[in-house]
Amino acid sequence: MAKAGGLGNISRLPCGIVNVNIQGVTLHFSQEAFLLFSAMVRSANSSLMDIELKELLERGGAEHG
Repeated sequence: MAKAGGLGNISRLPCGIVNVNIQGVTLHFSQEAFLLFSAMVRSANSSLMDIELKELLERGGAEHG
């Protein structure tokens, strides 16, 4: 389903279980649980992006202010 260089991969078994393999750690999800997990990761990513954007804006304001 997806692969990220040396980090790991995500695959779906014929029975419908979704495997998330990250550097030797494997998480097994039902399809429904994987969708919830994905939403949680998207939310965390969005929060990180907000923090990074605020930091960039603060640095830009300090340089130009």
